[in-house]
Amino acid sequence: MRIIIVNFNLVKKQPNSLELKAYLYQIKNDSFGLSDNITNAFIEKTGNSNNEGIDSLSDEEIQEILGDCCPNDIIYFRSHLDNIGAKNLHYSSFPELFTDIKQVSFDCDGIISMESYRSQIYSLYNAKGQRISPYCHDLDIGADGLILLRSSSGPFWEMLKIEGDQLIETNHPRPYDAMYDFPDLMNRDAIAECLYPVFYMEDLYWDSSHLSINEVYKKLKNHEGDFRSLIPFYEDDEELATFAIEENILAFTFLSDRLKNNREFIFKLLEKGGDFLHLYSYLNDDFKSDIEIVKLCLDFSFNIIYRIAPIEDYEIMKRAVENHWSLFEHASDNLRLDRNFILQLATNDWRILESTKPDLYTDIDFVRKTVEVYNNCNDEKTDLIEVCCRLILNKEGHLLIDSLLPIQDEDLFLKVVRSAKTHQINSMISGLNSSSIDNKDFWIKATKSNHAIVNYIPEKIRTERQFALELIKINGDFLHALNQSLSSDPILFVCAMSQIKNRRGSTVISNIYPLLNQELKGNRSFMVEASTLDFHILAFCSDELKADVNFLRSILKSTYGWAYAYANIELKMDQYFIQATITLNTYLAKEIPSEALNNPFVIALLKELQIDLNKEVSDDDLPF
Repeated sequence: MRIIIVNFNLVKKQPNSLELKAYLYQIKNDSFGLSDNITNAFIEKTGNSNNEGIDSLSDEEIQEILGDCCPNDIIYFRSHLDNIGAKNLHYSSFPELFTDIKQVSFDCDGIISMESYRSQIYSLYNAKGQRISPYCHDLDIGADGLILLRSSSGPFWEMLKIEGDQLIETNHPRPYDAMYDFPDLMNRDAIAECLYPVFYMEDLYWDSSHLSINEVYKKLKNHEGDFRSLIPFYEDDEELATFAIEENILAFTFLSDRLKNNREFIFKLLEKGGDFLHLYSYLNDDFKSDIEIVKLCLDFSFNIIYRIAPIEDYEIMKRAVENHWSLFEHASDNLRLDRNFILQLATNDWRILESTKPDLYTDIDFVRKTVEVYNNCNDEKTDLIEVCCRLILNKEGHLLIDSLLPIQDEDLFLKVVRSAKTHQINSMISGLNSSSIDNKDFWIKATKSNHAIVNYIPEKIRTERQFALELIKINGDFLHALNQSLSSDPILFVCAMSQIKNRRGSTVISNIYPLLNQELKGNRSFMVEASTLDFHILAFCSDELKADVNFLRSILKSTYGWAYAYANIELKMDQYFIQATITLNTYLAKEIPSEALNNPFVIALLKELQIDLNKEVSDDDLPF
């Protein structure tokens, strides 16, 4: 085998004036956060955001705008430039510019990961310069065409594979865990554009055919990096291959299929321990799922046990969990229900409970025993409240509340009530002592944690006006939970409207309007204040107020003219009321009764304001 060096046909150079402008144009018109920062700096420098302002900038001004994003060198594909042509070259049409090369692989006919904007923004290309990935915040090239990435548009890792000029999904069950055994080829291959000036391609790739075997041994022992040029000697020779791998683990990727698939040879290498354990990442899937190989490689990364899950082996699970409790999720159901084994593991970390089966983490007696075992073995103690609060967040964690009932500890109550189901609350409260039951601050805290609590607050507390006001500040919908005398209090009602509007928007305020009594419907000062929050409440005001032109005129401006829409028919016919209304809001001309449209004064007014009643209007015409 021999490395076939791929020419990606790149240009790497210090940017000239045109290229600086092209770089600024590209970063300014992209969609990243740093693009916003550059745009703001551009506006501060030029006075506007128009791209045309780029022409007027000097190189020094562009460098100042770019700041830390300013490139020392720029890189682009020569083929991209050729496709544009010199005659059409302008900063707005310049090919995509890059600031560095993250990684190169000569596999799959050549693939390359390019960096953009001197930031953690990468994209994958083939040797033809064709993009084969979206922008990524993490992007690694692996052996056999595997690609591990986390795209800029999402938080999740993906394991993909190159087929032709495309990336396709693999059947990897847990891409996030693949980070721990990904066959990364970082720094295995290199091209001139990504080498430091002190290195040359000849230092990495040279003709070794003239060497004797003894000379090969010396090279492998003493010259780091020569494994790239000595492949023909060691690719199918176990002894020489071992020497090469000891020098650089990446030499394994150049071995013949015979050696890569030789289990006995692989075992010999792994039994050496140390850096040889990193070979696990480059093994085939069958070897990665071999329980004996996993045992050998646990010291390389305990996370690799996902390959052999669900795990029945006590020894493997004990070693893994001693590294991190969360790995217990890979245990079999039998192990996750083994109380004695879990108590043994809990001496190291009580959080092992989080990865047990619901039958155990919702059993308060077993939880208490686990906490006791942990505290007996560790200087840093934990308490039952902390543990319960963590466990209740589990999928079936709310069931733990049932085994805690009745809850007598106020602190525990306040912490777990957030996750309580409605049917559990009454039993939870039954265990509290009278000092908690009679404590208004306690009920405010409880209601903030779980809104269902409002229906369990004692009547004698819930009917106190000041307490009711505090409740409504938490959630205006709690007005429904108050008795009629309080729910009809104008100050409380307006406070509820304001809270609902700020929290959920004006469209849902009407949910509390059925609580309006006749007194509030006819309360002039209340309706004035309430209509500024939602003018639709005027639909509920009394007939007397709907006929009161002074009242309606007083709120005409604050309701954008909509007070007219809720006036009675007589007031809607008033030509001066019509004038005051449509001068504010032409949209409301559609509310004018047909009889009033024959009034010469109204006809002239509509003409003056250029209102065409035959033209269809939509909510888009609203002045707010």
